[in-house]
Amino acid sequence: MGLVPDMLVEVWADAVRRMPPSGRTDHGQEGTIPRMNVTLRYTQLGLAVAALLDKAEPLDAGQAQQYIEDGSLFSWLSRRYDGEIDLSLYEADDQADVLERFRALSDTVDTERTFGIESSGLALLVAYCFEVLQEIHYFKEP
Repeated sequence: MGLVPDMLVEVWADAVRRMPPSGRTDHGQEGTIPRMNVTLRYTQLGLAVAALLDKAEPLDAGQAQQYIEDGSLFSWLSRRYDGEIDLSLYEADDQADVLERFRALSDTVDTERTFGIESSGLALLVAYCFEVLQEIHYFKEP
């Protein structure tokens, strides 16, 4: 298996390890997720996009950055990959958070030099998810 799937498994396993033993999340309700926590927001998106990568679905890196910049990433992913990707858990504020953080990365990061990604927009989205998770961990965001 390639580097990306192994990394996804590691991030997912880390998120699971951080869950309280009772299965409760930070919202204090058993069995429901009324709002995604920040870790789930990016692991869920990363895993979903990685599954598309596995199917060799096309998306140019420049196109991905354009969808991030114009705010249409989630609507485009939902239309283009209807039935292949489930984004139903992403409420408007979740989408806004993802787009804001991805825009900041798009504006400041040389993706080829930093992530080694030249052309795959889906690989770029997965890399952005990992970068955001790394920043969250580093800055200890809730």
